[in-house]
Amino acid sequence: LGHAPVKTEAKAATCSEAGYEAYWTCENCNKLFSDEACESEIQAPVEIPVTCTSKCEICGKCEDSECTESVCAGKCPGHASSGGDFSTDTEYPEGGTFQPLN
Repeated sequence: LGHAPVKTEAKAATCSEAGYEAYWTCENCNKLFSDEACESEIQAPVEIPVTCTSKCEICGKCEDSECTESVCAGKCPGHASSGGDFSTDTEYPEGGTFQPLN
């Protein structure tokens, strides 16, 4: 039997989630290919890295001012110097603690 390619559309990367390039899966052999002709076999979809270039070391969220997803925006305890209001924060790094500023 020949190959019977089925396309999986590309998924764009976001600020917080990696994406992947389009690829084809053969219905007959279940192998993955980077091309519709099923000539370039791949082991996994080609990943597109997250678009965030600067993550907060405390909360792990993006600090990129151009980003619109998961932005730390100075609201975690690690950004106390930014003047953020931490009185309503409910998410902290695993094992982390909140120390209010005086």
